[in-house]
Amino acid sequence: MELAKILGVSATSVVNQLKHLKIAGAVRYRSSGVRRAGRKVEYWLSDRSLVRCIDGLERCMRTMAE
Repeated sequence: MELAKILGVSATSVVNQLKHLKIAGAVRYRSSGVRRAGRKVEYWLSDRSLVRCIDGLERCMRTMAE
C-alpha cells in the first residue's frame, strides 16, 4: 500500500484508520472491486475545505522549520 510506505507504518494501521474516517464521512473511496491481492483502492478527502486547511498547515510547518 503506497500510503503505508510513505508514512512508514503497516498497511493494517492505515486501513484501520481509513475505516473510521469513511464511517465519519471524511474520506471517500473507489475500488477496483477485486477482493484479492492487487486490488486498487483510491481514497480522497470528501471536503475540499479540509484539504485546504491541511495544505495551509503543511505550509506553516515548513515555514516554522526554516
